[in-house]
Amino acid sequence: MKTFFVPWQGVLALFFVVHLSGCEGARYERARAKDTPQGYLRYLHDEPHGAHRASAARLLEAARFRQAQAAKRPYGYRRYLQTYPRGRYAPQAREGLARLALKVATTPHAWEEVLDRYPQTPQAKQAEVRLAAFLADLALSSHTPSDAEVFLARFPHHARVGVVRGHLAALRFTALGAGVEALEQFLANFPGTPPVAVVRRRLRRLLVDEVRRNPSPARFHGFIARFPRDPERSTLEELVTARARRVALVRLDPVALQHLMGSSLRPAGAEKATLLRVAGWCKRRTRACAELRGIARAALAFRPLRSLSALRRDAANPELMLAWEAIARLAWIDEPAAGDALLDLHGADHLPTVWAAQAALKRWLQRSGSTVSLRWKRRQLAGHVPRANPDEIQRRAVVELISGREVRGRQRLESLPRGSARALVGRYLALVYVPQWRGSTALFGAAQKRLHAIEGVFPERVDSKNIMGAVLAERELFVLHRVLEAALSRAGRDEHPLSRRAGQLLARWRRRISLFDATFRVASPPQVGVAAGRHAEGRPRALRGLSRRRDLAGRAVFSAVCGMLAASEALAAVKNKTVVSPCKRHLRAKSL
Repeated sequence: MKTFFVPWQGVLALFFVVHLSGCEGARYERARAKDTPQGYLRYLHDEPHGAHRASAARLLEAARFRQAQAAKRPYGYRRYLQTYPRGRYAPQAREGLARLALKVATTPHAWEEVLDRYPQTPQAKQAEVRLAAFLADLALSSHTPSDAEVFLARFPHHARVGVVRGHLAALRFTALGAGVEALEQFLANFPGTPPVAVVRRRLRRLLVDEVRRNPSPARFHGFIARFPRDPERSTLEELVTARARRVALVRLDPVALQHLMGSSLRPAGAEKATLLRVAGWCKRRTRACAELRGIARAALAFRPLRSLSALRRDAANPELMLAWEAIARLAWIDEPAAGDALLDLHGADHLPTVWAAQAALKRWLQRSGSTVSLRWKRRQLAGHVPRANPDEIQRRAVVELISGREVRGRQRLESLPRGSARALVGRYLALVYVPQWRGSTALFGAAQKRLHAIEGVFPERVDSKNIMGAVLAERELFVLHRVLEAALSRAGRDEHPLSRRAGQLLARWRRRISLFDATFRVASPPQVGVAAGRHAEGRPRALRGLSRRRDLAGRAVFSAVCGMLAASEALAAVKNKTVVSPCKRHLRAKSL
């Protein structure tokens, strides 16, 4: 029998291991028995490297979550989530917080907080349902369109969307403008709502009137695209055909005449034969055709050679002289869209633009007549004005001033931001449109700031690099000088140091620019009115000359000119009887 000898050191080490492991296990068991966060924390503190450390940590997390559940307070759940943001019970803790938040939530703001903080919980869905119901009720009981728009934007697929959209359509219908764009926009935004039938009738009547007033192919095709089976289609088509024939004859353009032969609105019978003979005559006698074309243009009312869209583009030209000319020509376009364009220019904070636009708008209103201008003003006053948009505030103020709402218009101008450019423009608009204006001191103060700014940008020496800036400064100073003179005249004064200073600077700058550029044109007001006046003086002579023509082309052009005058109702607008009488005799003979 063999005997094994164990050293005493090994026995002692084995004893301590058994003793310590027994104590560590006992501490863990005691923590398990208590099953509280404090017990597990004590074990983990006393046994940082214990064999049961991982198990104790899991049990500690579970104990803390049970403690938070038992407390039923947000603090416990938040404390758990701060310690275990990705713990095993984190979803339940967030749901518990959502449940507590939803329990006390009674306002839209509180429901929004539940949605923002706990987006993936069942309570968030309940908060969304409550919020949607509240906003729907608010939209249906409110007379403000913004409440309905908020609901529709937030809940586009809600069960009550149809009801709320119908309510919004009714609100928008009460403030609906009379223009084609507003009616088209309403039909696009609110299809299937009750007011649609009334809006369609209004739009149809408006489009029919537009085609009758200006029977162009584009307007006619736009009408039949919207109303393809309208009972007035054939009547309008005849009007468009007649106008197309008259325009082709007045212009005497062989290409246009040939195009008319192949279009869907081509004439037939004797009319077609006349057009073909006139086209052949113009092709053979180009010089005589050009002369007859000029006489026909002189016999008609003055109209800019460019279209409305082209004039709108030119109104934003960096060369202010060209922009002023385009703005002035807008006054001779007999369409409400021209008035809209001029009014839009009143919203600028650029004094030269507003200076040109106000003169053109006044002339456009005078030429449009009282009925058209009154209808146009009512349409402009029907829209909503955003409070944060100074351009729209300035634009609306002008409409109110020219409509007789002086107090309201002045209040809007006074509410504009007090920046140097905006303040000067606002006071100039008050000078132009307010009959009892008494604000020369404030206008001169704003003008002085602007004068200093313009002086700062004019170069000390004019050369090829800065000639454009120098010319622009001269244009702006010219307008500022004209504004100061108008203010002095309105205030009953002869001169002012600021006006004298502006005049001296203007003369000095013009000399310096002219020394560098011999082709430089000094700033001057648009001359469109002068051209229109000369045109009006020459109309009787041109019309009499056309009426005496006995050749085929002359008779055809004279008939077309008289037809265009009658169709556009220009006979009543022309006061000179010598202009009207040749056409009256021609139309009377034609009717007989």
